[in-house]
Parts: sequence; C-alpha cells; structure tokens
Amino acid sequence: MRAYGLASFAVAVLICGAIGGCSAQITQSAQAKACTASADGNDALQAKLAACANVLKQGAKGDDLEQALAQRGEAKRLLSDDKGAVADFDQALRLKPGDTIALNGRGLAYLDDGKPDLALADFNAAIRANPGDSTGFDNRGYFERTRNDYTAAITDQSRAIELEPTEALPWANRGYDYAGKRQWDSAIADFSDALRLARRYPYAQEGRAEAERGKGDTKAALKDYEAALGDPHTDNALADAEAVVELSPAGDPDALNIRCWVRGVNNTELPEGLADCQQSLATRPTSAATLDSLALIYFRQGRFNDAITQYTAALAVDPTQEDSQYMRGIAKLRAGDKAGADADIEAATAADKTIAGRFAGYGLKP
Repeated sequence: MRAYGLASFAVAVLICGAIGGCSAQITQSAQAKACTASADGNDALQAKLAACANVLKQGAKGDDLEQALAQRGEAKRLLSDDKGAVADFDQALRLKPGDTIALNGRGLAYLDDGKPDLALADFNAAIRANPGDSTGFDNRGYFERTRNDYTAAITDQSRAIELEPTEALPWANRGYDYAGKRQWDSAIADFSDALRLARRYPYAQEGRAEAERGKGDTKAALKDYEAALGDPHTDNALADAEAVVELSPAGDPDALNIRCWVRGVNNTELPEGLADCQQSLATRPTSAATLDSLALIYFRQGRFNDAITQYTAALAVDPTQEDSQYMRGIAKLRAGDKAGADADIEAATAADKTIAGRFAGYGLKP
C-alpha cells in the first residue's frame, strides 16, 4: 500500500466480503481462488495479479468477469499502478455499477493519483450503494482527514466503528482524527482499542506514541515507538527510530543501535547508520546486538568480509544469536565461501524455522 506518512495503513484493503463484493458464482478453480484471495507484500500481489490475468484469459463472463477485473484492479492499486487500477475498475463498474469493491478501490486509486474530487465521488457512491458496509465510511473519513476536516472524519469513522466494531482500522483512523484536533486522551483511547483488536499493529502503535508525545508522556511514547519497531521494515520505521533517539538520553547506545539497525534493514542512509553503530559501540563495545547491526550496514555496502568479521564478533559475545549466524552465512556466500555459508545457514535455520522468511521480507536472501 502506498504510504501517506503515518497513514500508510489508513485505508481498507478491499478483497471480498462486502455486499456487492465477491460473487458467490465465481468458479472455484485454483486461479479464481488465487485471484480473489487476500494478498500482502509485493510477491503475493504479483501472484494475485497473474491469477486474475489468467482468469480473464480463460474467458470469464458475467459476475466472474466483473470480479476478476475488480480484483486485478485492487492488486494493481496496491502495487501503485493507479492508472492501470482505474482502467480495470472502470471496466468492472460498467458491468456492475454498484460494486463497492470497485468503487472504493477506484476512489483510493484516484486519491493516490491526486484526484480528490473523483475519489470523494466514488466513496459517496460506495456508501449509497451499500450504507451497511463500513469500508466506504472508513475511506471517506480518511479522505476528510487528508483535508484536515477532522470533525467530519470523526463522524464517518464513528459510523464505520458502529458497523464493524471488531475491526481495528476504523478505531486507529479515528485516533488519528482526534490527534489532529489535539484531543490526546481520546486519541490514546482509540489507539488502545485498536491494539486490543489487533495486537501487532504498528500503525496504531505509532499513532498512540504520537498522541502520548503530544500529551507530554515521554516514557509511554518511547515504549510505543520501540514496540512499533518490532518489524523494522515498515513505511514509517525510520521516523519511529528517529523519535526513539530524540526521546532517549543523548548518546543512548540502545537508541543509536535501533536507528542503525533500521537504516540497515531498509538499506537507506547507510553512512549515517554506520555512524550510529560506531557511536553506540564507543559506549558499549561488546554489544552483540550493535555488532550485528554494524555487520548489516557493511553487508548493505557490499563490504562482505567486514560484515563477516562483525557477525563473528557478535557470535563470540552471544553464540545463540541465530540472526547473526544466518546473515554471516549469506555474507560468506557473497564472499565466495559456499561451504561456510551452507554450514551457517543450515545451523541458523535449524534453530529458528522462521528466520529465512523473516529476512526474505527485508530483501535478504541466500
């Protein structure tokens, strides 16, 4: 999903379930199921896109055709192909004018493409087509927040919450609306409700941190920023890491390591990341976590032998740090030591079955 600062998860991902959404008549072939399935991440979205294209090539008709177009449009939108998404949504809406998936999807694509009037018209049409679906209210509320119309946004998000009280997204969005009005306590309450519904939710965690910071509760804000960085590979991770450094004591080695690690994971600002890790190690030279972060910076810079040296140093301090062993294996592979690489990768994978998938999410693969 394209980012809007801290609002990168502010709009609904439209897949199936709404009235006027996925047809019960869709052929339950493997391709049709893949086309209508929820997808997250570039690889999954590309697979969804290909599946929908195959459904269309197979000569889908009627509702099957309309839904394949709507779902392909949604995949294109999430892959930031706004114009391609609009073209697919246009075709779907010619076949079924009241399809809320296509209306909401086209509205979001228009919003991404800098056409707010067309976006608003689609959100309004989606609400008229199905006033019992929370998605249109949620998206229109988000649109209103982008225009700083927080009062209208709160009204729409409140309606979305009434319709789908167990969905975390409207609660988090309304939290941002209250934060926009500097009503910190109301914002914190809504973000907390969102986090009760979806515990691992960086969007809400970041929002609550911002509200706590606005209220002056530095300790709580710092805790939430750090929690949001449980996955450092998010749209707002660097901003969160910056906030951790700003709210921590000057020169705090843990905060500097966090910012170094985030820069390494996201492969950005590598010289600054190097400086962060070096400053952190100047205070605490035997930190296995910071040695690991420094190694990642070297790896991203193509300095594979230096990375291997730092990963080895990290493992000397903490031999159970599987992440360091796994990445040392990848660094060895890049340096031409296949036997050493295989040994490290196999040992790390045996200790942590999730490690390969986790690092693949950062773009780090053998």
